[in-house]
This record gives sequence, C-alpha cells and structure tokens, in this order.
Amino acid sequence: MVRQTSRAFDTMQEATSVTAVSNRADLLRRLEVFRISHESLVRFAEQSADDRERQFQVASSHQRIGEILFALGSIHEALAELTKACAICQELHEQDPSDQRVLYKLVVLHDNLGTIHRDSGNLPAALQSFLECRRLLESLCKQSDAKATWLSDLAAVCDRLGTVYRLQSKLADALKLFNE
Repeated sequence: MVRQTSRAFDTMQEATSVTAVSNRADLLRRLEVFRISHESLVRFAEQSADDRERQFQVASSHQRIGEILFALGSIHEALAELTKACAICQELHEQDPSDQRVLYKLVVLHDNLGTIHRDSGNLPAALQSFLECRRLLESLCKQSDAKATWLSDLAAVCDRLGTVYRLQSKLADALKLFNE
C-alpha cells in the first residue's frame, strides 16, 4: 500500500518536473494526470485517516490541481481545490502546531488564495487571505530559527497586502505596509 501511495505521489511530482508550461494542452494533460493520482492518494488516505503524511500529500495534490486550474482560467474550481487543501492543512496544524512544514504549506495556500482573489478582482477576499498569510508567517518567525527566510516571505506578503490596500484606495494602510 505504501508503494502504491509512493507511486501515485511520484507520478504527480513527475508531472510538475518541467518548469514552464505555456501550452494549454500540456496544462490539460497535467491536470488529468494530477486528478488520476489524486484519486489514488485520497483512497489511500481514507484507509488510514490518522496518517499525517498521507493527509499532507492529499492537501498537496489539491494545491497542484488548484494551481493548474488557475493557470487554465478556472477561477472557481481553483479556489475550491485550494480551499480543500487549506482545510486539510488547518486540521493538521491544529493537531500539531509545531509542524513547520504544515504551517508553511498553509502560508503558501493563503498566499495562492490571495493572489487568485486579487487577480479576479475580489479585493476583500484577497485582503483576508493575505492577512492570514501574514499572521501565519509571523507565527512561523516566532517558532523558527530560519527567520531570515521567513522574514523575506513576510516582506513579500506585506508588499502584496500594500498592493491590495492601494487598489482599494486605502493609501494610508498601503503606505504603512510598504514602509514595514
């Protein structure tokens, strides 16, 4: 069973090995591969619901599918997949708040959600996602020795928050973030 899980996960990683995919047909092919692999991962995860690693793999699968759907312009489907990934990671985080890998995955997911909301014009939702991303990064900075890495990410999130505030004509809030 572990071998099958590993094979499904390897298939997903193989599908992301090419760094740039500009062709819609390639994206659709990758989406199909991810969905097939995702079904296998979900089946394995259901057989042992207490296996954190399998749950994490399912969340990663939802994330990859969401990212491809976003690249294809399927905003609502992308948001649904990323939200599912977020829910799984949130549950894993609540079970073990010290797991930095899960916490960072939540950071990335909220950043992705914020980007999709911003790019689709839903600025209030973008703001909420980026604020949560910032809160999680600040938490990560407090518990980690790798602060330089997290601080760089924190600066980038503050920049995105500032952009959303600027787009909402909240210039004082934007200026405050750009100066942080």
